[in-house]
Amino acid sequence: MFRLKLLGGALIEGPAGPLSGRVAQRRRIALLACVAASRGRPVSRDKLMALLWPDASPERARHLLSDSIYLIRKELGESAVVTAGADIRLDNELVSSDVAEFEQALLQGRLEDAASVYGGPFLDGFHVDDAPEFEHWLDTERERLARSCGQLLEALAKERETAGDFARAAEWWRRLAAHEPTSGRVALRVMRALDSAGDRAGAIQHARSHTLLLREQFGLDVDAEVSTLADRLQRDDIPRSSPAAPGPPLPRPHALAPEARRPSSSRRARPLVLLSLTVAVATLMGWLLIPPTGRDVILVADAARDTLLGDFVAERVRQVLARSPRLSVMGRPAIEATLQRMGRDAQLRLVPAVAREVAMREGLKAFVRVDILTSGEARYLSASLVSAENGELLDSDGVIAKSADEVVAATDRLTQGVRRRFADRIGSMEGRDRLYPVTTDSIRALLKHMEGFLAFRLRGDILRAIELAEEAIAIDPAFAQAYLNLHFYLGAQGAKDRRSYEALLEAYTLRDRLSPYERNLVEAEYYMKVEDDPVRAVDRYREHVREAKKFGRNQVVVSYNGLASVHILLGDLEEAERVLQESRTWFPGPFNQSYLVRVLYSLGRDAEAEAVLAEASDRFPDNAWPKTTRAHLAAARGDYTRAHALALRIDAPSDIPFALRTAALFDAVQGRFTEAASHLHELQAQLVERQLTGAAFGAAAAAAQLRLVAGDTLGAVREAEGLVAGQPADSLGVWGQPALLMARFFAQAKQPQRATDLLAAYERFLPRALAKTNPWMLRQARADLALANHDPQRALAELRPRHLNVSRHEWFEELLIPVDSRPQLARAWEQAGQPDSAIAVYERYVGSRALFRAELDAFELARAYGRLAVLHERRNDFGRAADYRRRLAHLWRAADAPLRHRAASARP
Repeated sequence: MFRLKLLGGALIEGPAGPLSGRVAQRRRIALLACVAASRGRPVSRDKLMALLWPDASPERARHLLSDSIYLIRKELGESAVVTAGADIRLDNELVSSDVAEFEQALLQGRLEDAASVYGGPFLDGFHVDDAPEFEHWLDTERERLARSCGQLLEALAKERETAGDFARAAEWWRRLAAHEPTSGRVALRVMRALDSAGDRAGAIQHARSHTLLLREQFGLDVDAEVSTLADRLQRDDIPRSSPAAPGPPLPRPHALAPEARRPSSSRRARPLVLLSLTVAVATLMGWLLIPPTGRDVILVADAARDTLLGDFVAERVRQVLARSPRLSVMGRPAIEATLQRMGRDAQLRLVPAVAREVAMREGLKAFVRVDILTSGEARYLSASLVSAENGELLDSDGVIAKSADEVVAATDRLTQGVRRRFADRIGSMEGRDRLYPVTTDSIRALLKHMEGFLAFRLRGDILRAIELAEEAIAIDPAFAQAYLNLHFYLGAQGAKDRRSYEALLEAYTLRDRLSPYERNLVEAEYYMKVEDDPVRAVDRYREHVREAKKFGRNQVVVSYNGLASVHILLGDLEEAERVLQESRTWFPGPFNQSYLVRVLYSLGRDAEAEAVLAEASDRFPDNAWPKTTRAHLAAARGDYTRAHALALRIDAPSDIPFALRTAALFDAVQGRFTEAASHLHELQAQLVERQLTGAAFGAAAAAAQLRLVAGDTLGAVREAEGLVAGQPADSLGVWGQPALLMARFFAQAKQPQRATDLLAAYERFLPRALAKTNPWMLRQARADLALANHDPQRALAELRPRHLNVSRHEWFEELLIPVDSRPQLARAWEQAGQPDSAIAVYERYVGSRALFRAELDAFELARAYGRLAVLHERRNDFGRAADYRRRLAHLWRAADAPLRHRAASARP
């Protein structure tokens, strides 16, 4: 048995101790580390070659990789490295690793075990020469694992606080303080826990140690809150504090989100990192180009030395360059706004390093640096044009003033000399892109954030977007917009899991440090999804759009979809369409335009819907949403053959199996349940492989639901019980978690007690922060349970829309959430002995113009046709009954044989 020790160093241990020799060379350890840290998934040969031998030819890289695998097998055993086609993994029975054990303990919720395994930063002190991609991968993994360690330590500390064990809590907080030594927030939690445990002297000593560490090792000032608390403790004029009031049970590590971290003096003093942007990244950001004004914008930095004279020279350079017909000088208000988004004091002196970051964020090609050198009475004045992208010197000029009396004249000579030359030089440079104007003190985090948004917007690559958002948060844990986007991405993934709402709550706690543009969007999402207050939400969305327009067209992300959704929920359809039409100009996107297609189709304006869809397809050819929308459009028109063919041609990112899910829906509508279930199980396997637990559970639950619809109740229940047994009730969380999803299933399977137990488990699990909301799926589950208990009046009450103004736009019930409840509502009227009402609701459902109705039709349309036939027959309306039976037979003409026979043999 061999063991990789990768946390805190890099070592291979065998039965006789650490290994040396060729197997322990850096690239072989790096290869083993890449595979060990892959979270149980195989790693492709191409990825390993790109990481470890980037400069070698493909043939040479393959040879080097094969040679490394041969040497590893020779030393560790033939089965140590398992190859399957182009993929590589480790045999965990033969080669274990601390990093794999750490992540396994996290996944299983064994936090103390995980904490004991974490021995330090991943591959601490390790590097591989001439392998920049590996170094980048290593940085990302190291940050991810360190973030996980910090989160689990904080969870353990809070768990002990909730239990009233402050002495043990202080131990965990101290471990976190060692892990995050500059964090004033953690230092405060250590002090408060020690004080609550009766160790006030220890709390004061920790403050002293923290202050000394910051000043001597990092050159930073201590947070004011730490000093204030230490002073108060020393004066002994406060009662012992309670670090935190007991709250709901903490989520396990995969659902943890860092506590809100306000910017502190230590964060403001953090050195700038990653001040080099590559051309490739700049090209990625092309959609954020500043609109051409005819003049290039330039920034003039404050002088770094001799500030009195330097300020004079810099200001003269600004004045002269501003008079150029080809240049525009960035003014102080714009600079201050950018500094605030950087987490800096708006009055901060614009020294060259700060000026360069401002120029990078604003998409400027270059900035001007002013320098003053003094020798006796003489002074050398220079102005240099510096590339914002890479810091290279582009042009420079200087003059000498022999005495103080000559400084003004020398300055004039300098400015006149550089005015034309700098304009010519900048004019010859390619345009740069403005970075997304959101609040973060890290350019590196900002780039991750933007790359993730583009992956989501342009390609629909949700997994990559989630990964990059989490990386951005790891770099800057106070990055509110990254939390908000993570919330969006997790929701778009298909499972409304707990992490999604925790990310939204985290963004909301950080709102006070945001610009009005960002803050309004965070508050809008919070009011809508947590406070359940659409009126306040629509006001904030409007303010968000208004602030966004100040930046100019296409320079920021604008949540038109959110604003339109709330207008629709309030029944103001005209305003919703106006908003979505405006989005085509201000912020065209595949989601906005697909949503507009949906609205136009429901309004019966098919030609306009087709035009908008064609526009979206042309603008975003690599995004799966327009293609998915086109497939659903064919299905909504009844052409399921074309819809199915379009679904299978959806070319989404490899990690997002849109095609399988969409094709399964269309198969199910037509009664081809066997093929639909095959798609769903294949989809489930792919989602499990990608660790998308919530979405995988949803796919499996849909397959069980199809068995129930087909009449195989025992088989469906058996399959559902297997799902519940294999998925802990608190593993997915909030709206999409198993307890809620399966409560609906068991209620429909006429097992009300099982449904009651699952619903109670769900409501126990609901986080306190989300208690005000009343999610539609929860109300649907309660309605299903009421019907299973033969209480139709309770079901009718649960299914009553809360916000919808149906008096203005009654037809809108065909468009969004309420259409999901239509078959339930009809069943409730049936059970209440109101067949006329049931018929009316069923017929409004089957006749609705809802673009994505296959999501519901897969499970309900055939049943609705069957019930309508029965209800009309009971009223002696045999003509209408026969019509609905014909519709059912036509819909299931290519169904599985038993279903096709059932439809065809129904009485005419």
